[in-house]
Amino acid sequence: MTDWPPKLTLDGEKILNLLTGDRFYSASDAALREAVLNAIDACGRRASRDSAQAQVITVFFDSDALTLSIEDNGDGMDEAAISDLFSKVGSSAADLARMTETDRITAVGEFGIGVMSYFLVCKKFEVHTWSEAQSKIGLEFDKQMLDTQTKAREIQPDKADVGTKIVLHIDTTEHFQLLLNKFPHWIRDVEGLSARVLPDGHSVEQGGVTTSIRPVEIEEHPLWLEKMHIGAPSKLTTWDALDGQAKVDILYRGVFVETHVVRGLWGMEGALHVDPKTFEPKLNREGFVHAAVVEKVDPFLASLHPAVLLRALDGVREELADAKGWNIRRWVTLWMAVPRDEPYRKTAIAWDEEFWNRDSLKLLGDEAHDVSMAHIASLSQEKVYLASSKRTPLVSAAIRVLLGKGRPVVEGIQRDTGYLQQAPIAQDFTTDRLFGYFQNRLPEIVRVDTIAEEILSSDQTVAEIYCGPPAVKIMHLGEQSAPVIQARKELWINLDVTAGREIVREICARNEGYLGVLIACHKFAPNELGHVAAAIRRQPSSGLLLGPVRRQHLRKVAE
Repeated sequence: MTDWPPKLTLDGEKILNLLTGDRFYSASDAALREAVLNAIDACGRRASRDSAQAQVITVFFDSDALTLSIEDNGDGMDEAAISDLFSKVGSSAADLARMTETDRITAVGEFGIGVMSYFLVCKKFEVHTWSEAQSKIGLEFDKQMLDTQTKAREIQPDKADVGTKIVLHIDTTEHFQLLLNKFPHWIRDVEGLSARVLPDGHSVEQGGVTTSIRPVEIEEHPLWLEKMHIGAPSKLTTWDALDGQAKVDILYRGVFVETHVVRGLWGMEGALHVDPKTFEPKLNREGFVHAAVVEKVDPFLASLHPAVLLRALDGVREELADAKGWNIRRWVTLWMAVPRDEPYRKTAIAWDEEFWNRDSLKLLGDEAHDVSMAHIASLSQEKVYLASSKRTPLVSAAIRVLLGKGRPVVEGIQRDTGYLQQAPIAQDFTTDRLFGYFQNRLPEIVRVDTIAEEILSSDQTVAEIYCGPPAVKIMHLGEQSAPVIQARKELWINLDVTAGREIVREICARNEGYLGVLIACHKFAPNELGHVAAAIRRQPSSGLLLGPVRRQHLRKVAE
């Protein structure tokens, strides 16, 4: 028989090193997590032998006595199990990793060091346990046991049924309040667990999912997953803070392990209950989510993402419909962030249908305004002209001509580049979507930049000064256009602005061919001088003199 009552068999200094600083447990409230995990493991072992045994775990925070008790209806412990527990304190993770799956069953961290975490918040704790194989046991463990010589003290067991009850005598009110405050952080969705605060008896609720979601369902879970609660956020505050990454809590039978983040899977929140056998054994049960787990979790979450974005669309229609502060660029960003590859085909079509009726384009004119694609489709026009986001003076002039003729010209709305920053968004403007799903439902879409020269040269020419090359023409280009525009291999002087008219008069006054054009632009349109000089570089001015009648006509045109 092992020495009884038990004592620690590991070097006391080594244990002390494990329990101090940040090298082992990240925070002292890990003691709460460890106590509940030990109870879950005990219930799991009993359930493996009796599937009809429902898990029951009761937690009491006694503010008067300054104690925390955790009681379970697990398999309990006999003397050999308790002694063995302490003889394993400090066993290396490498040794534990070599254990067979049968030995591990559903427990990953039941190797003694978790019990030692109790000393982070108390100077003593009690163990009351009753196994089916042996009578009840009551023991008190004092921090003095770290000297490896002091034995546990036998006390009257306080256990009415098979299972284990742990009572931590918390050393300070600060630690007691910390454990109470952190209860919903660690304890999220543990089956059969209830908690109360004494002496008033009010209940302490488990944390649940940290984010309210619209869940998705699947027909069959993979073997490594016990259950899940994954979906799109349903609260505006969550939508507003989306950064383009999935944030999913990994749980060990309802106890929080860590938050797993996956870049690109925007709009996905919730929790995964991972089978404990999947976790890598760790002495302190922190850092469970190792590479082998990630290899399972990430593809699984990616497979759910199309369905999650379908649920997210429900939020767009309902939760966010009248949300203040959600401008059109924010809406557009959500739409543009929906992937377009095959797994998302059904999802993308649903989002496209939503934005068929939602304002996502700007209709240009004297009073530009936002319109939907459905509105564009309703226009009695054979063609709709598309303005590019980056406009040259030539394109701007062509747009003004089209608007003057009453032609519909639209431009895209740019997404909010500060929103969903981690999402892989390939397109920046809503007009990029016109040539995909919507093309057959809209009038013919013509890009202005592909026909700008044709639009302007067709009926905007007033007179030609030099036939070139380059030809120098006087054009009506609109009051908002530049004084001089280079198009094709021509220079167009804008008659609708003062500087353009001054250039024409200066050319006539000097009558020096291309040199006169260059000097006139230098005087009245210095910002355009670069492309003018490039167009007429090395062109001779001789033979380009204007006759008196021609100059008189041009001066009259420029009045």
